Amino acid sequence: MASPVKLTDKTALTEVGSGDFLHVVDISDTTSSSAGTSKKLEAGYLIHTKKTTIINSDVQKLKYNNTPVAVCDAPPTGHIAIPLRVFLHCYWDAGATQESSSDNLYFGYLNPTTNKPISLYYYYLDYKNDLMNNINTSASGSRMWSLYSTGSSQFNSGISFGVGTTIPILNSKLGVWSNDSFNGGWNMDVYCTYQFLKIA
Repeated sequence: MASPVKLTDKTALTEVGSGDFLHVVDISDTTSSSAGTSKKLEAGYLIHTKKTTIINSDVQKLKYNNTPVAVCDAPPTGHIAIPLRVFLHCYWDAGATQESSSDNLYFGYLNPTTNKPISLYYYYLDYKNDLMNNINTSASGSRMWSLYSTGSSQFNSGISFGVGTTIPILNSKLGVWSNDSFNGGWNMDVYCTYQFLKIA
């Protein structure tokens, strides 16, 4: 009979994905023993940070009706993705063209069917106006911004969901999009910290 392997002898995991499972003991369930019952917990229910790299060709396609980009994993059915903090790191390609569009970057929920914003100007949580506009294209022109720290959320104004109790952000990913097409030669890393909340 093989000897049991101690947890400390297991291979170390340096990054936990939101779909990974953790071993927990549910002390309220004494089915297995008086001390509790072993169960699995999906890591997405805990705080998770996902890095999404958006290369320049995709930055220029971020317009709301073109190709917005999801920055979190898909919530399990009946869940909402709750954002906690978002950081943007924008940096130039060598010999890049300067940004001159004066366009804004929005952060919010994407329709789970179309992967487009639920609404361009309504269901956003925060935005950065004039992103990278007229910033020099040298290494010193690299920028980092924080979103959703104080929040410019349009939810604050009490938007109507219409008749009934359906919440349009249910099962929706968090994502970024722009109001028009960026034209500069820069890339963007988005670090989104979030967790899933079951509501249905």
